[in-house]
Amino acid sequence: MVYKYRRCLVKISGAALASDNNNIYDKSKLLAITQQLVRLAREGIELAVVIGGGNIWRGVDADKIGIDSAASDYMGMLATIINALAMESLIKKLNYESVTVCSAVNVNKIAEPYYYKRVLRRLNQKFIVIMPAGLGQPLFTTDTAAVLRAVETKCDIILMAKDRIAGVYNSDPRINKRAKLISELNASEAIREKLRFMD
Repeated sequence: MVYKYRRCLVKISGAALASDNNNIYDKSKLLAITQQLVRLAREGIELAVVIGGGNIWRGVDADKIGIDSAASDYMGMLATIINALAMESLIKKLNYESVTVCSAVNVNKIAEPYYYKRVLRRLNQKFIVIMPAGLGQPLFTTDTAAVLRAVETKCDIILMAKDRIAGVYNSDPRINKRAKLISELNASEAIREKLRFMD
């Protein structure tokens, strides 16, 4: 199969990994995502992956508990590292050994440190590169990290994988059952219409 894009950044929300009854992981969802990544990698697509941590920790809960925002953000970064390790393990179980985790927070016993030149080398070698911990700094979301990482690693496109959302709508389809799917959209329109599909 011939694909339009050679190098893709895939942004996967943590919520996309969770079960409908609030378990941290849904085995079938996690397996389906990793199988799709492996299939694309075997077909020659270079894959950089930024993953969220919302299935484990959500910053909106911090205020309820009394945790300050910086600590909450670091907790979220650790949650993304847990998700990255889970994905790495499952990808290897699918007999795709060319996968690595490059973390923006230094956890050198379990992941390589994020360094964009290293990631570029790995992508050229057909590794699936999973990049957790956002930007390694509080106050930035993993959506922000996805955009920056895509630029740094010269990706052709960003693909957003949100839980149970088919694309960009004119309002939140989980709240508004009459929300309409938008087939084409540019950045200016998204800002003007206040479409909050990315942070």
